[in-house]
Amino acid sequence: MMILFISTCFLVSHFMSLIDGMISECSSETNRLVGELSELQGRWSETEAMLTAVKDSHSVKVSKLEVEIKEIERDLGKTASSLLKEKKARKAKSSEARLAKISAFLGSLECIRSRDLALATIEGGMTVVRAFQSETPPTLEARLSSCKGDLAAVDGDFDLVLAM
Repeated sequence: MMILFISTCFLVSHFMSLIDGMISECSSETNRLVGELSELQGRWSETEAMLTAVKDSHSVKVSKLEVEIKEIERDLGKTASSLLKEKKARKAKSSEARLAKISAFLGSLECIRSRDLALATIEGGMTVVRAFQSETPPTLEARLSSCKGDLAAVDGDFDLVLAM
């Protein structure tokens, strides 16, 4: 029995020794894992800090770009507006130039018409004078009577002309 007892004690002690070894190994492994976990948590915090910094930097860049885009849009709006105004001004100037040319042309036509009327009046008068010179006095009086309406409209009262 004693042998059995010794053998049982030996087995129990050996078993306890194995369990202590396993606990020691688990404890070492746990400590190692805790260290790695702490290191990973530190890295995680650093990564989060970098990510936050990058995010903030991007937010600032996005804000600046949005401001620049709004300025460009405003400038484009002003440019488009000024181009439309310039186009309207050029069109108005072109229309004014055309109207001035038309007015000058009409003025020239009016001058030509007045000259033609004056020449026609002179030529008509010369024709009448030539006709009067070639006619005898009775036919001259008949001719004057037939032209009385035309001459009165041009020269005034025909009776005053005859009274002279």
